[in-house]
Amino acid sequence: MDFPLNTSSSKNDYPPKKQARNAVLILALANVLAFVDRQIPAMLVEPIKQDFDLSDSQIALLGGAAFSLFYALMAENQQELQLVLWVSRELSLRVLAIHSK
Repeated sequence: MDFPLNTSSSKNDYPPKKQARNAVLILALANVLAFVDRQIPAMLVEPIKQDFDLSDSQIALLGGAAFSLFYALMAENQQELQLVLWVSRELSLRVLAIHSK
């Protein structure tokens, strides 16, 4: 598939400044919310450990493996997950093959 090259550079190629600024603000807000969302459980580790009498290993499983498994199972597109797993496996096999030479 060939795409024509657009060599003309005009100011019409870019979105208006207000629209671009709003897009950046929305993406920045989404990033802040995602960061805060991951920090809340980290701040509550000690109270959760005490309330449920959990060990450090159990907390690590809860924060790592259970979190990852939940997001993997709740993925909207399971094909993307399968692709990621396939690429991960293939890449690791190639890295092992190169390293073992």
